[in-house]
Amino acid sequence: MNISEQLAKLYMQALVAPIKATPSVYKYLTYESGLKMLDACNIQFTRAAKLNDCMDCCAEKVDYSDFKLQHLSFIDPQLVKDATLNKDRQVFSNYGVCSLGTSADNNTLWERYTQNGSVKNGICIELDTNGILHYLNSDSNPNKICALYVNYFDNITASIPRSLLTSDKLIFRLHFMSQIIATKNKTDPISGFNWEAEKELRFIYLYELKKDYLRIPIPKNCIKRVWCDKDISLKEFQDLNTLVKGKYQLDITRR
Repeated sequence: MNISEQLAKLYMQALVAPIKATPSVYKYLTYESGLKMLDACNIQFTRAAKLNDCMDCCAEKVDYSDFKLQHLSFIDPQLVKDATLNKDRQVFSNYGVCSLGTSADNNTLWERYTQNGSVKNGICIELDTNGILHYLNSDSNPNKICALYVNYFDNITASIPRSLLTSDKLIFRLHFMSQIIATKNKTDPISGFNWEAEKELRFIYLYELKKDYLRIPIPKNCIKRVWCDKDISLKEFQDLNTLVKGKYQLDITRR
């Protein structure tokens, strides 16, 4: 193993270590979406272009000022740079992301992703982090994923040198991709949303996602617990309870 491969291995181990120490992750959903997820026992990956944050997995994070152009003298360097940016934008927008919380009591996530208008009847589903990663990354499973914590910065615009992607050092290329996939602004410059308050961990689908959404089945024992919000109706609670108790042998926890 050469030095760059050894460094790359250490870098990936450093990225994975916090994930291994996170036994559970939490999916926040509206009542209808939560019921569908529990009924199908799956997780959903969303194509990056459909994510809420316009700066998520996008080429605008990249600093192209150090981009080394190799071209014939009669080709306009700006055209080459623009073509590269457009190609990058297409690649990055096709990553698949499953956004998750790291606790069941994140008020920001309850308010942002579970409410149907003003009605607080949403669902939070606790998932076995390492169980899902082990299952989907097994030799027999065609769906490979990884997981990363999101890191938050004041301003991620043009913050990642493009030269990292073309480096002959694997560790630099890995660092480039992890920055593209798992960095966000602390605050959305357009909506004003506080992204940092979400404390997101995300599963990442390791292949090009051609459709807007991909749902992948997971084992039933990867569903560990289910919470419901306070405004859930009696009928909704009964339907949810029947499903959760019957399929997973779990009791529902009221928030």
